Amino acid sequence: MRGKILPAFRTLEFGIVVFLVYGLQGGLWLLRSLGHPLPVPVFLEPVHLQRTLAWELGLMVVLGLFLYRQGWRPGDVHLRISARDTWLGCSLMVGSCVLYFAFYLAVCGVKGMEFMGFVVMPGPLGLGRALLLVLVHPLFEEWITLGYVTRVLASQGAGVAIGTSVFLRLFVHLGQGPMAVASLLPMGLLYAVCYWRMRRLWPFLVAHALLEAVPLLAIG
Repeated sequence: MRGKILPAFRTLEFGIVVFLVYGLQGGLWLLRSLGHPLPVPVFLEPVHLQRTLAWELGLMVVLGLFLYRQGWRPGDVHLRISARDTWLGCSLMVGSCVLYFAFYLAVCGVKGMEFMGFVVMPGPLGLGRALLLVLVHPLFEEWITLGYVTRVLASQGAGVAIGTSVFLRLFVHLGQGPMAVASLLPMGLLYAVCYWRMRRLWPFLVAHALLEAVPLLAIG
């Protein structure tokens, strides 16, 4: 199956999904930043998060209906909840944190801490927004980035599927600046490689949700 050309209908479908999920947001940030360095630190205002979550919820519904008509079914992403995979998700969260700090310190050692910047959440988000952030964003991102992209490109081999998944995860977070690269590059590689081997989505939803929850607990 390696190197097999995607059918035309699947290629068009993939292009539509990638454009809606990654192209619009990542492209806008890229155009906005041309000739204008992104501000550091990046402030994640509650209003901005609310709009992002509303967009992701709406897009999940639209893409869910679209992909269902294309022949996709919920079981295709292998979302099965189990205690074993929940603990595996906790381990993935710890592993991604270790990789993040190692990568962060390495980059800071070469470029300096000022290059990395930091992300700030200005105060508590409220219980409703916090729950939506922890539940909606991980489901949206991992469903598409791992469950969809990796599966569609599986016939092209591990290198293409994993590399595309990591690249798209980074591209859509361009607006967060170098800090995003420090956290998402090692995390994206870890998730994509592990998902390629396991083909089960639940551990990555758990890990991502925990990564979203920890900063919220820190700010109350």
